Amino acid sequence: MERIVTYREFTLDPFQVEAIDELMAGHSVLVSAPTGVGKTLIADYLIDQVIRRQDQVIYTAPIKALSNQKYKEFKALYGEERVGIITGDVVINPDAPVTLMTTEIFRNILHQDPKRIEGITHIIFDEIHYLSDEDRGTVWEESIIFMPPGMRLLGLSATIPNAEELAAWISEIKEHEVAVIRKFKRSVPLKHALFEKSKGAVSREELVEYRRELRAKLDPATGLPRFKETRHYDLIRYISKFGLPCLYFVFSRRGCEEMAYELMQGSNFLSPDERDQVEAVVDQMAKEYGIENLRSLVRLRQLLTRGIGYHHAGILPAQKEIIEALFGMGLVKVMYATETFAVGINYPVKTVCFDSPAKWDGVSFRKMTTMEYFQMAGRAGRRGIDREGRVFILA
Repeated sequence: MERIVTYREFTLDPFQVEAIDELMAGHSVLVSAPTGVGKTLIADYLIDQVIRRQDQVIYTAPIKALSNQKYKEFKALYGEERVGIITGDVVINPDAPVTLMTTEIFRNILHQDPKRIEGITHIIFDEIHYLSDEDRGTVWEESIIFMPPGMRLLGLSATIPNAEELAAWISEIKEHEVAVIRKFKRSVPLKHALFEKSKGAVSREELVEYRRELRAKLDPATGLPRFKETRHYDLIRYISKFGLPCLYFVFSRRGCEEMAYELMQGSNFLSPDERDQVEAVVDQMAKEYGIENLRSLVRLRQLLTRGIGYHHAGILPAQKEIIEALFGMGLVKVMYATETFAVGINYPVKTVCFDSPAKWDGVSFRKMTTMEYFQMAGRAGRRGIDREGRVFILA
C-alpha cells in the first residue's frame, strides 16, 4: 500500500502519516499531541476511508458542545445524509455512516442494545484523557471494555501522560495491537506569564520579588502592604491591543456572567460593521429557534454587540448556539468561559487567560493540575495565523 503524504491539500507531518499507516493496517491507535498540530486530520482521513468502504464509524466526545460542533463540521464535509447525531437532547439520522454521540451515550448503547453497533468498524474517542477523570473515567473504561471485539479505536488527546500503559491495557483486553503515536512540539509556541496591574506581564520570580518590596513599604495609615487589586478587566485592557480574541477561563458559571457584564461597562471591541453583523446573526438565529422575545436574549444581545460573550453549561442551548457561532466568526473578542469550553472545540483564540490557578472540583477548591492547565492553555495561538500564543494568569 502506497504511503499517504498529503491530504486535503495539507502536507502531513510524520506523526500523522504514522498514525494513518497504523489505522490502515487494522490496528487501534492512541494519538497524544498538543492542541493545534492536526490530530483531527487523522480522524478525518479515517472517516473518509470508512465512508469509501461503505462501513460505519462512531465519533464520541465528552461534552454535547463538541458533539454539536463536530456534527456541523461533518455535515459540511460529508453531506447531511451521511452524518447523524445522538445526544440527550436530539437524535438525527442515527444509522448514518458517521454517527456522533457523547461517550455516555455510547456506553449506554453497549449495555442496553449492543446489537445496534454490530458491524461498525471504528470508534473515535476525542479527548480520551477523560479516562483519568475521577467522576467520569469509568464511562471510558466501560466503553473500551465492552466495545465489540472487531471494532478498532482511535483515541485523541493533547495530554495522555501514561499512553504506553493505556495501550498495553487495551491491547491485553481487546487482543489486538494498539499503537501509540506522540508529538511533543506545538505548531504555535506558547508564552506564559502572570499579570499584575502595576507591573504588567511578569514571571513568577519577578512577582514574588515585587510583593516582597511592597511588604517592606507598609502604608503608614493602615500598617498594611500597599497591594493594588488586579481585576479581570485590567488584564483585558492590557491585552486588547495585541491579544484578541481572548478566551478567559473562570471556574464559576456565575463568575462568567458577572465578569462579562462588568467588562461591558465602558468597553466595546467591535467596529460598526462588526456590530451590524452580530445583530444580523442574532436576529436570524433567534428567529430560527423561536426565542426572539426571550428577556435573557435582550440582555445577552447587549454583550454580544460589544464583542463580549460568556459560555457555561447552564446557558439555554439556543443561546449557546448563537454565542458559539459568533465566537467562531471572530465577532466575540472576549469570551468568559468555564472549563468545558477547553475541550476540543476549535475556535480562533490568540490569548488564554486564567482568573485563578485554583478551581472548584465539586468538593473543594484545589490547584489546577498540569494536565488541566495545558489542556486549557493550549487553545491559544492559531496555526498559520499567529507566531505565538499568549497565556496569562491573573495575579
